Amino acid sequence: MAGYNTSSAYDLSAFERSAKKERQAPELKVVKNRRQRAYAALNPRVLSAFALIITLVSLMVYNQVQLNEVTIQLNALSSEMETLQTENAKMTSALDSVVSLRKIAERAEEMGMQRRDEYQTERIHLYREDRIERTEQTPQALPDDNKKIAIAALFSRFKEYMPIW
Repeated sequence: MAGYNTSSAYDLSAFERSAKKERQAPELKVVKNRRQRAYAALNPRVLSAFALIITLVSLMVYNQVQLNEVTIQLNALSSEMETLQTENAKMTSALDSVVSLRKIAERAEEMGMQRRDEYQTERIHLYREDRIERTEQTPQALPDDNKKIAIAALFSRFKEYMPIW
């Protein structure tokens, strides 16, 4: 147990700086030439990357300008379309009011026209065929036929004014 009675536990010399370490030469740093740093900016890779970035930014700005112009044109055309649709609706309603049957009837009455009555309508019924053939020669009317035709014409004229028949 004799080895344990030493004061090596209290030896503080292990924590002190030694004289050898303090005398060590200071570390020298190598500083590159500042001109080389300036020329490094002129490196072709750096220049091409810079040109690429400038080109991309310019293209983005150009695209935004084009987009704004197209949007302005679109808005102008939309407002023009709305104006034309409104005008079309107005003109369509004006045309409908002019062409309506009621307006035509009113205008005809203003001009002195009247509606025809039922007795003024003469209907023709074809029982055999749906066509009429006209021959080149008309048959000679007999004197009795002329009288019958004249009486029938007078009677039809008389019917126009008499609502009874």
